[in-house]
Amino acid sequence: QRKSDIGIFAGTSYYMGDLNPSKHFYNPGYAFGPIFRYNFELRNSIRLSAIYHKLSGNTVDYGDPFVETLGPEFLATFVDAAANYEINFIPYKTANRKLNQSLYLSAGFAYHLVLSSSVPEANYHFVIPFGIGYKFNVAKKLSAGVEVSVRKTLNDLVIDGTVNVEVAKNNLVGNNDWYTFEGIFISYKIFSYREDCPAYY
Repeated sequence: QRKSDIGIFAGTSYYMGDLNPSKHFYNPGYAFGPIFRYNFELRNSIRLSAIYHKLSGNTVDYGDPFVETLGPEFLATFVDAAANYEINFIPYKTANRKLNQSLYLSAGFAYHLVLSSSVPEANYHFVIPFGIGYKFNVAKKLSAGVEVSVRKTLNDLVIDGTVNVEVAKNNLVGNNDWYTFEGIFISYKIFSYREDCPAYY
């Protein structure tokens, strides 16, 4: 447990797909949830998270006559349960004055649980997460960071209820439903190494 952090993520999420082909940051919803990170060593760690968030879309908002024919609006809430592997660009360690910041890349797998949805076809499904972030130490046991993480869905129907007219609903290559998290996190180091404490005295 001396290598573990616990914390919380808070930010926004938004959807891109059949009902929103190209507008980034379209109709963002809230996103928040707990995180747990296990640091193997200075450059590698694994993070578990369960992010509660909202996604929505409306073809009328896009203003394209063809897009408006694809389907109605949708509104849904989900929990994104993910396991991500993080690779730090430079050595980083919480509760350490010198190794106190780093950019990082993350990737892994996640399971998207439906809590409520206006789409009858909405169902649990796997997604592929990947992202980039920046983490830094704030105090003796406290660290924080900013992150942008993108989720690639593996089913073209279960978020917006609309299938890309050019592909089958389970076609991974042609499936164009994505969702994105952007936000901040704060984490607390559960226990300290013996050598950590003097760094902040």
